[in-house]
Amino acid sequence: MIADDCSLKQRVLDQLQDVIGKLDMSTRFRIRDSLFRLAQSAIQRHSSEDTGSTSSFMVEDEFVIKKEVEGANRSTNVPEAEN
Repeated sequence: MIADDCSLKQRVLDQLQDVIGKLDMSTRFRIRDSLFRLAQSAIQRHSSEDTGSTSSFMVEDEFVIKKEVEGANRSTNVPEAEN
């Protein structure tokens, strides 16, 4: 049963990588940036729910996400989507 679960996860991962590989770079960057924003939003929501005891892990995670987004924005020439 565990081997089946691992092979299923591997197949799903392979299919996802195949689909992502077919996307153009602009779409990949937009998806990546959206996932970073989603993660940052989740961290902010979680930390606002638990304002009395901010975990050092949450602070560290938020710092890492901000740095990755800043680095990604500097390394790509993809314009931000207009609202």
